[in-house]
Amino acid sequence: LFPFGQMDGYLLRPVEEWHPGHDHALLAQREGRTETAVLVERRYAGEHLSTFLAIDSFAMSATSTLIRRYMKLYVYWAVAVRPEPKSALLISYGVGSTASALVATRSLETIDVVDISREILGLASVMYPAEQNPLSDPRVRIHVEDGRYFLRRTQQRYDLITAEPPPPKNAGVVNLYTREYFALIHDRLT
Repeated sequence: LFPFGQMDGYLLRPVEEWHPGHDHALLAQREGRTETAVLVERRYAGEHLSTFLAIDSFAMSATSTLIRRYMKLYVYWAVAVRPEPKSALLISYGVGSTASALVATRSLETIDVVDISREILGLASVMYPAEQNPLSDPRVRIHVEDGRYFLRRTQQRYDLITAEPPPPKNAGVVNLYTREYFALIHDRLT
């Protein structure tokens, strides 16, 4: 009598509303202390189109061409303005597009990735083969904690700081859109 499999349908329902007419497959689901993270593959005519991340039924990030392009621009534009950075900080991992752009930046010697969710970081191994997983790069150091707290605590300076925070309408995220937060970032830049 237990409703096995009902959670999959519940988690996919909002996804199907966002992208009607596409096939969806639940790739992974992680229950964290504060969120339910869901990784979904979007298909059309049986072919892979993109993968996206939903947290508590809110679309957060995706690998579609347009979204991936602007997320990588967070790195490429900064490198164009300040060539040859040696150190970088990424706050909020998402699906790893920005992290991938950081890893592709050859001049970087250290890359710190900070995310409040161990579960979201863990989904990287589902999304990427081991050799393409940006979190597997030896230059990457992972920190599971609040990005704002990390900035307050660290004394390290970075050549490049970027972020992929969720929309400010989600609980607690507004703290990553404040004047104080950007002042902390400014103070940690070389």
